[in-house]
Amino acid sequence: MGFSRVFGLFKLNKPLAYRLNNFSIFKKELEKLNGFSEDYTSMNKCDADLLERLYIAGIKRKNLRFTSIMYRLIGVGTGRFGKLALNFRPDKSPICTNGLDKYPVDKQDIEKLI
Repeated sequence: MGFSRVFGLFKLNKPLAYRLNNFSIFKKELEKLNGFSEDYTSMNKCDADLLERLYIAGIKRKNLRFTSIMYRLIGVGTGRFGKLALNFRPDKSPICTNGLDKYPVDKQDIEKLI
């Protein structure tokens, strides 16, 4: 296997060319999709769920290779992804029903953090 293949330096021209092992997202894009679905009780494929909703919403990926620091969380899966993934697919809606919108945030709370 060559260097460019190992480090992913080749162009991915496929429409579903998202990688699940390392990605970041802008806050405004995450808020549009209502964040990660909280129906998952473990870290089993919740990132795949979010990436598919990003694709359905038409949000394009941007390459930031070797320009940012990555922190990785490793979790143990439970095998519940097959059932939960159907929560948004029937109507092709990219917005999850159990996400960020249930946590209201006041501007005063944000100012306290800054």
